Amino acid sequence: MNILFCMSYPRAAANILPAVLELCTNHQMYFFQYRKMASHFPFGGAGVDTRPDMIRALLKAGATNLGEASQAHSNTADTYSIDFKQATKHLPIDLAIFDENVGKLRWGTPLLYSILKRRGIPVVGCQEGCVENDTAGLQRQALNLGICYDYALCIGNYDHSCLLKHNPNLEKRLFAVGLPSNDQLGTIDHKLLQNKKHILLVPSWTKLSGKEGRFKAMTDEVIEQSGIYTLARNKNISIVIKEKSKASQEYAFKHLETETVRVTMDETETNNLIARAKYVIGAPSTLLLKPLQLGIPVVVLSEPYMGQFGVFQQYNGLTPLNQDKILQSFSEQERQPYKDLEFIEKAIAGGSDFSCTQKFCQAIENILMAGSTYQGPIKSPLPGVKGYLLRYPRTQSFLTSQYARIKKWMLTQP
Repeated sequence: MNILFCMSYPRAAANILPAVLELCTNHQMYFFQYRKMASHFPFGGAGVDTRPDMIRALLKAGATNLGEASQAHSNTADTYSIDFKQATKHLPIDLAIFDENVGKLRWGTPLLYSILKRRGIPVVGCQEGCVENDTAGLQRQALNLGICYDYALCIGNYDHSCLLKHNPNLEKRLFAVGLPSNDQLGTIDHKLLQNKKHILLVPSWTKLSGKEGRFKAMTDEVIEQSGIYTLARNKNISIVIKEKSKASQEYAFKHLETETVRVTMDETETNNLIARAKYVIGAPSTLLLKPLQLGIPVVVLSEPYMGQFGVFQQYNGLTPLNQDKILQSFSEQERQPYKDLEFIEKAIAGGSDFSCTQKFCQAIENILMAGSTYQGPIKSPLPGVKGYLLRYPRTQSFLTSQYARIKKWMLTQP
């Protein structure tokens, strides 16, 4: 079978890359880069650019590079269609995999989806991070089925069950597959797990990430109030602050470095960094699932609101910004000499036995086998950009004049 891998976001692409490489064994894989995966887009600040390594791995596995969208991220999204159509028009594609499932219009996902739908090609969207499973969040995810993709691969069984409860008609369109990249934790050297060196702090939004809106920034004051300095002194260990790389962002906490505090961003050995942590604390993030899989005590900060909680709403270590409560949570977790396997499977399917890659590949095989009975998107007479604009009319108020012109043009297309 011929599979098209659409890569838009380095972290999202890296999450599923091991499974995509595995699929190369039995299928012809093609890949196309756009948005932040395009080489002309500046990689985030001081982080390690992981894109070249991903491309080399795909080529080594036998995948074919179809090129990338040529325009910069700030330009009109319409030129995505020109490059994408040119790259894929002669290919007999059986299935397309998008590395994310957010599907914002300005990211180009609905546009690429509409192009694929005109050719009758089913599309799979992959959950990239924590998603709120409140009514609004579930409605948004369900509506995107048929606007941006036809099948959804959820990270955890909890996300899967929430979506299915919200809309039982999605039963054959949803799969819980975990995070294939996390399977590498199963090969961690156990000596690292026994040699604990530091407390790991994982911020998400910082003051350098942009203007605060829905999410609040982690600040020096938040770090101080968390009590990790006290904990580090009491345990005689160091602190490592691992920032997330974001576009054009430099370090937000480099000024905090001392002999016992180190600040880093994306590292090639992130798994080893996590494995050597005695405690982990941070804003809600799928990265915090990794230490849980390794049995490391984790505190997820519930306030201020620094990111979507998603499955962490079900986690006992979800703790307010209070030093006493944070230290108490760490102490209680240390007294439990076992992993919380029930929560791990809720959060990441296949996470307890590192079988996410297997689950992902099996889901793709099932979707390919159902190809002959594929009936198109669910309740989506106007897929892609048309459906997006009509179902999300408020989006138009956020569009630039360029996008407004594109919208008018797209609604006239067959």
